[in-house]
Amino acid sequence: MKQKYVAQLKVEDKITDFYMVKATGVKQDTNGRSYLDIMLMDNSGEITAKKWDLPDEEAASLSELKEGDLVKVKGQITDWKNQKQIRIEKIRKAAESDGLEISDFVKSAPEDPQEMYDFIHKTVEGFEDAHLRTLALRFLDSEKERLLYYPAASKNHHAEMGGLLYHIKRMLMAGMRACEVYTCLNRDLLLYGVVVHDMEKLNEIESDKNGVSPGYSFEGQLLGHIVQGVREIERMTKEIEGFPREKAIMVEHMICHITTSRNTAALKSRFSLKLKCFTISTLSMPVCSISRKLCQRQSREIFQTEYSRLITGVSISIRRTFKT
Repeated sequence: MKQKYVAQLKVEDKITDFYMVKATGVKQDTNGRSYLDIMLMDNSGEITAKKWDLPDEEAASLSELKEGDLVKVKGQITDWKNQKQIRIEKIRKAAESDGLEISDFVKSAPEDPQEMYDFIHKTVEGFEDAHLRTLALRFLDSEKERLLYYPAASKNHHAEMGGLLYHIKRMLMAGMRACEVYTCLNRDLLLYGVVVHDMEKLNEIESDKNGVSPGYSFEGQLLGHIVQGVREIERMTKEIEGFPREKAIMVEHMICHITTSRNTAALKSRFSLKLKCFTISTLSMPVCSISRKLCQRQSREIFQTEYSRLITGVSISIRRTFKT
């Protein structure tokens, strides 16, 4: 039974408790001695831990630990460079007889994953645009199994079981409300962008079925989910017969919602729907102006110079908008 959570631990505390393994490895110090370097977690947070001076037999045994394992740890909380750390005395894998509840170790979204998935799926089914409906349903149907548990990040925002669905659903609700206010918007295109904007998080981030992510995939580190997402949309739209090329470019642009150190080539926003998708809560007068311009033009004209000047400088991302 779980007794004390990571968030409650204090330096010099002596503990005997259960944790989940988030990352682990047997390493060697500068003197060639083996030690266990492990990241432990529960539903309140995570903490690094070390077990020093491992005999060869114990080092071999601890090398078999893997992400997602539940372990029982005896040790003491120490301070290392102003960070709490567990100095392990003993560690073993948890047994079924320990009577543990997985909910003690895994952070979960506050809503049921299946219900969130059904809400998103039903919303997409209601799209009037057959191309966007087909494209979005193809993604949702093919990735349902992973969507039900995948986090939206390795850490920070929505780094929890079902976190990606929760992130999408909350944005979808905000987008639907925005369409009620800004009636000039192409509702289907905006909501489509919300549904798929982080679709390639499924391949950028590694995760087990508990929604615990040890980090990024090789491709995710080198490309990032934005580049991966644009590439996937390019592939999917080509597979749908008669999908208009102009619309394909517009939905690819919806994916390009943020520029990060891993995505320096991603474009800043030059498209009103995209701005609304990712700056819903911070735009007032600029949104009103952009919407009026959009109402007066056909879609192929939205990238013209006058329109681009109007929104230059308004490139706040959804992460800044919602502080995620």
